[in-house]
Amino acid sequence: MPLGLIIAGLSVASADTVWVVFGGLTTLVGAGMYYVFGRYGVPFERFTDAEVDFTTTQTFILGFVQVGIAVVQFVLLMLAAVLVGIVTDAAVNADPQSVYLAFAGVIPAVLLGAGLPYLIQRFDSVKRLNDTRMARVIGPFLTFGTYLLFVVYHPVAGVIYAIAYVGSRVTILLGFYVGSRIQAAIT
Repeated sequence: MPLGLIIAGLSVASADTVWVVFGGLTTLVGAGMYYVFGRYGVPFERFTDAEVDFTTTQTFILGFVQVGIAVVQFVLLMLAAVLVGIVTDAAVNADPQSVYLAFAGVIPAVLLGAGLPYLIQRFDSVKRLNDTRMARVIGPFLTFGTYLLFVVYHPVAGVIYAIAYVGSRVTILLGFYVGSRIQAAIT
């Protein structure tokens, strides 16, 4: 829902009708999802696992679905930045002020992409904290807010951040799942 509001707001600023409609529809779908999960949240919680365990097949598949959704969000945010004019051809073709700053996004991307699932899997206190609604809001806000900061700094830095995030998330998901299968085969 917040992504739809951002897209709609930025599109209104650029007077692009198609993207305003797209942002409005995204907002409506998000609001509908909030309503559905709010109304049917208890039956949905009974359907899903009470605990996140990245070694189970269901969580492994849902993790990859989440990665796919994150890729779509990265692309949509970049498109919104291009529409508003934050990202221009001159910005893409310019050298970043510092190569180190351009690659500085790798550290937070790996921490958010792989570090958070690792902490959730290994520590019960983090797992319980992750089950709160506030954590479910803060996590995506940090992920995509950091991405937008790097896009504003230099679009290439934003793309490097997105690639590092997706790569680290896929690596940690594969590591947990394949590692648990290897361990089960050995014992």
